[in-house]
Amino acid sequence: MDWLVYAGRGSLVLSIGQKPGDVEHLLGSPNSIVLKFKGHYYYLYHKLGVQVDFGSPNGTAQVLFFYRGAVEGYSQSPAETAEALGPGVRKARMTEALGPPDKSGGG
Repeated sequence: MDWLVYAGRGSLVLSIGQKPGDVEHLLGSPNSIVLKFKGHYYYLYHKLGVQVDFGSPNGTAQVLFFYRGAVEGYSQSPAETAEALGPGVRKARMTEALGPPDKSGGG
């Protein structure tokens, strides 16, 4: 599977806007499904380090979470950006690759 991710889209294979059946076809059955609110639920894939948020009225993926290892029982996600930035990368490496943020400090 292609784990190269693009901001706001996902990867070429796993992406924002996919339906639950498409995600299951790619990743298999989730370890668990968490229901948050009516029509809002998550597919949890602990071994892949991925969580998919289906939080829209049309039931498509809205957010993809890629975890670093040992966080909330997840394994390290293999996902990376074109700049080789993945979950758990240090701030200095992020700034080196992308430049300083436009804004920081929670504002």
